[in-house]
Amino acid sequence: MVEPQWLPFCSRRCQELDLSNWLTESYGLPYEGDESDPRREQESTEDED
Repeated sequence: MVEPQWLPFCSRRCQELDLSNWLTESYGLPYEGDESDPRREQESTEDED
């Protein structure tokens, strides 16, 4: 049975693995930004390599 303190995870281990993935940027949220965002320019120059 899942202990309520770990929800929505099944255990502390699963909770810590998920947190680790976010902190190491293995997970991320999609971001498109706008035309003036410098991150878009950086991404487009990386694609040209």
